[in-house]
Amino acid sequence: MLVRRAGIGRLMLQARSARSIGIPALLSTAISKHRLLPRILDAPPLACSANSLEVRMLLHRKRFLEGMWALYSFAWHCKKPLRIIVHSDGSLDDECAHHLSRVFPGITLVDKKQADEAVNADLQARGLKQCLEWRRRSVFARKVLDFISMSKAECYLIIDSDILTFGYPKALVEDPEDNTKHFHVYSLDNNDDSYALPPDVLEARTGRPALRRLNAGIMKIRRDRLDIADFERCFEETDVLNDPDSKQYYVEQAAYACILGKNGTIALDETKYTVCGDPNSVIIGHYCGGGYWATRFYREGLPYLTEKIRI
Repeated sequence: MLVRRAGIGRLMLQARSARSIGIPALLSTAISKHRLLPRILDAPPLACSANSLEVRMLLHRKRFLEGMWALYSFAWHCKKPLRIIVHSDGSLDDECAHHLSRVFPGITLVDKKQADEAVNADLQARGLKQCLEWRRRSVFARKVLDFISMSKAECYLIIDSDILTFGYPKALVEDPEDNTKHFHVYSLDNNDDSYALPPDVLEARTGRPALRRLNAGIMKIRRDRLDIADFERCFEETDVLNDPDSKQYYVEQAAYACILGKNGTIALDETKYTVCGDPNSVIIGHYCGGGYWATRFYREGLPYLTEKIRI
């Protein structure tokens, strides 16, 4: 108790972080967070359009500025209005709404209470008990179930708050001129470890192949090829919500890996849409996972964008 009160545990975590990231990278990250991250609040407005490609993000107050950079860099490089919809996890306040509405005029903001009423009613009416349980347990369920339930578009994009766009994302905003144009699109992780259960376990329980290395941070979802009931069946087959060996943080990716493969998918080119990529050579960098590489969001991505976009 005395150790906890003295903050020794927190100091030890900070020291461990400093060792893994390195002092120069930590200093560069801190400077960028102080000088560059807030510049997005003064960015020239990018108007949204109700009749355009739908982009959805689940956002937390602590990642608010990063989320605005993620949306802005993507929309700026698209060079056309998008329909941007931000779902609050319950932490966004009036100040956040003000800044989002100024920078993205016409944006749609979905508050937690509104989503709870609409999505829980939908799940209850359809008898999807495990989906309801997952939504009760995990904030990440909102990024899956709420988006599917509340979207009326033919397709929508999912963008996490830790991605930055450095070029025109053609593979996401344009459809290929062949029979794959109605397929889901997903990004690749750098390993197969980010699933609630190992892929071979998922495959044994579902009797179907599971997509490998799926990363849910950047996705294009076709609504006519995905239904919330697919997740209920997946949870029943895999027992991923109750298995004591299941890593609950990764249920979202495990479920997508089991479900999307049977409905037609395209993996993004991982040399251009990649984890912690170099801004000078990739189209989108997804700065996930923490540690030294994830700090490239601040150390490399923001300096590159503030110079290119002139914010």
